[in-house]
Amino acid sequence: MQTKKITAAILAAITAITMFGCSSSDSSSDGSQANQADNSSAASESKDSSSNDDNSSTGGDRFEVKPVKYSSSAPVAEFSAESGFYDKEFELELTAPDPSLKVYYTLDGSDPDMESEVYSGPIKIVNRSTEPDLLAAQPGQSAGGDFFPYFSVKKGTVIKAAAFSEDGTRGDIVCKTYFVGINREKHYSDAPIISIVTDFDNLYDYETGIYTLGKAHDDWLAEDKKNKNLDGWQHVGNYSQRGKEWERRVSVELIEADGDIGFSQDMGMRIMGAASRNEMQKSLRLIAREEYGAKNVKYDLIPNNERSDGNGEVEKYKSFVLRNGGNDCNFAKIRDPLLQSLVSDRDFETQQFSYCVAFINGEYWGMYTITEDYRDNYFANNYEIDKDNVVLIKRGEIEEGNEEDISLFTDMRDYILDNDMSVAANYEKASEMLDMQSFAEYCAFNIYIGNDDSFFNNNNWRMWRVRTPDSTVTEADGRWRMVAYDTDYSTGIYQGGDGYRSSDLSKYIVGKGLKYEPEDEPHPGLLLGALYKNDEFRALFINTLMDMRNISFEKDRVSAQIKEISVPYLALMPATYKRFGPAYIQDGGFLENQINMLKSYLKNRYSNFGKIVMSAVGSEDMYTVKISASDGALTLNKYELEAGTELDCQYLKEYPITVTAHAPEGKKFVRWEAEGVTVSDTASESITVNVTADGSITPIYE
Repeated sequence: MQTKKITAAILAAITAITMFGCSSSDSSSDGSQANQADNSSAASESKDSSSNDDNSSTGGDRFEVKPVKYSSSAPVAEFSAESGFYDKEFELELTAPDPSLKVYYTLDGSDPDMESEVYSGPIKIVNRSTEPDLLAAQPGQSAGGDFFPYFSVKKGTVIKAAAFSEDGTRGDIVCKTYFVGINREKHYSDAPIISIVTDFDNLYDYETGIYTLGKAHDDWLAEDKKNKNLDGWQHVGNYSQRGKEWERRVSVELIEADGDIGFSQDMGMRIMGAASRNEMQKSLRLIAREEYGAKNVKYDLIPNNERSDGNGEVEKYKSFVLRNGGNDCNFAKIRDPLLQSLVSDRDFETQQFSYCVAFINGEYWGMYTITEDYRDNYFANNYEIDKDNVVLIKRGEIEEGNEEDISLFTDMRDYILDNDMSVAANYEKASEMLDMQSFAEYCAFNIYIGNDDSFFNNNNWRMWRVRTPDSTVTEADGRWRMVAYDTDYSTGIYQGGDGYRSSDLSKYIVGKGLKYEPEDEPHPGLLLGALYKNDEFRALFINTLMDMRNISFEKDRVSAQIKEISVPYLALMPATYKRFGPAYIQDGGFLENQINMLKSYLKNRYSNFGKIVMSAVGSEDMYTVKISASDGALTLNKYELEAGTELDCQYLKEYPITVTAHAPEGKKFVRWEAEGVTVSDTASESITVNVTADGSITPIYE
């Protein structure tokens, strides 16, 4: 009970300080020295189960509290100031639209009721950054060892308020966040701020808190005394739990750099990820539900996020993820957004990204990558298809759809594995079940980046299709297509940028070298070996491998993309490290060094990948052909190249390539100029090229 009293005391102190004033400036980098001795014992148990608990043993008569009755049509409390950043402290006024109503409010993230503070006069909003940390000081957030910041973290004031009638009826709760004396541009640049507000117990209650080790960890330790000897990422805690039962209601508000409020609504929040759940900064999935209010987030959450069908931009999100970087969270941080961005034009699904700085209950929560979340609504929003017609498989199990939909996947898989794909008729039927271009590109991508946590490891793989074909949408033809995500365990992440010569390609194409066999089911990676026996697929796959190098990961393109993506991370991650650790990366320059290692891997992979493929598939020769787009666009194999593009492409001599010229406006195609290679017809806009020597190809227009 002592722990509960300490938490209640801290929360009461915060309320008192905020109400009666405590001004401070932005003079320190991350606040003043934290009083960790006082806060390390702060409760992970419920503040509500202390003296206000109906089962409390404090005794005595209690004031009878009328039960809260919610009405969506009831008036709401009004605030005199909008959420945002303020240079100086100010007084906030709360009002009810009807004088017969009373406004009750909280400052700790909990929902107000008629036991909460009743508004009786202006509330002084001050810079709270030098106050003792509460959430940042909670123990038991990581089995790998908690990290407590060396300085008190930057803080805002969160206020939840509601207008109550005498009988206890209230309307919607209004939640706002105020930051005073914090130089927004200096500390957070142009990053959107996402403020998450929720009851303390939703995060740190021993039995039900989703951000703590809690009871689930103690129960797991009790199951086997050997469990305590496992590495931290292998431990099971409250934060490891999944499903709706472990979703908590939160208020979410996005504040743009110019002060505009992007959106403000209640959502459900879950912890996201696998091993990275053990990190101090955890990934968070935010879900819009009608039970919380709005069914979607209707906002430009990820700027310039073009729909997968190319018909405009995504206009709404059912859910999204604030991602900590997964395996890459303590390395380069940018791996997943970088790698997926380089193949976003390929025929498999990729996630789009942005970035933000988060606060939880007013406390600084570091930089996050805003990431699209694959759900039935994702495909509905990206393709204008019925979400109830979407079937999504994750690691061989139904993630979206009906239980019986699993047969759509197993029928496809078993047909390919049980029949000889070298027979044209068998391959043709398989092509009616599986989009071969999507599958070839997805496999080539994972092989190129050296992904050790992918399809070939029976982890982090998804496929999607519609249950009932819809002829109005190209991708709704009833074939399975691949879905990329969580690509961090790749590109030499644990090898300091080395490993760029390594590949299991020679094993995969014969159905060997596959890791983590599923129980009683064929390994999904066997599909590649089965299809590779077919001449048509083999040519498609090998040229796709080479074009992964030639086009998607072309060295100058990669360098430019790394430079662009790195900018906000280099600016915002140092403060995130100071907040969450680990201790060994507190020194400056760490992230830049990690990004340079990633850059080195991709540069060397580009230089060596052609030889890797040539050796793995047993090719006799490989040649380089310079392909110049000249004044017009080109289609190389199936990939569109903009006018002016010049590429040094490597191809194996056994596998011809196709090139199509697209004359610019006002000109017409005349011929091809080709050196060192054999062209099917120099006068034809579309040609087949046999790369039998080093050479060049250029279209001529007039």
